[in-house]
Amino acid sequence: KFKDLDYEIQILLGDARKTIKEIDDKFDAIFLDPFSTTKNTELWTVEFFRELKRCLKDDGILATYSSSSHVRAGLIEAGFKIGNGPIVGRVRPSTLASINRELPVMTEFDLNLIRVFGKPFRDNENMTLTREEIMEGRIA
Repeated sequence: KFKDLDYEIQILLGDARKTIKEIDDKFDAIFLDPFSTTKNTELWTVEFFRELKRCLKDDGILATYSSSSHVRAGLIEAGFKIGNGPIVGRVRPSTLASINRELPVMTEFDLNLIRVFGKPFRDNENMTLTREEIMEGRIA
């Protein structure tokens, strides 16, 4: 129940890579839920994560269902601390990220996956590359 709590939920519509540049607010929480990394690659890049970090309060939290090593490596490169989130309907835990908040400790297994397989997706500075260009850059 949220009877005595004062929450405000803000939903922004539009191309996320353009819209995020217009945001001056700082948020307590961000739920990152784009489609899969192969279908919606442009929202899983280090550059987009840096914009999310810019919009997050220092003690805020970002949550995403993804547990992929390249997403986690991208979050780390963007300046986030990361931790394992809840396991919801799958085998692997989701991912939590924050600038300063203490997060659940990641297992050595998860940290090794990031070290070995964690090659982040990269966009250009203006975040205008296509999904195909981002994927090609990661493979090259």
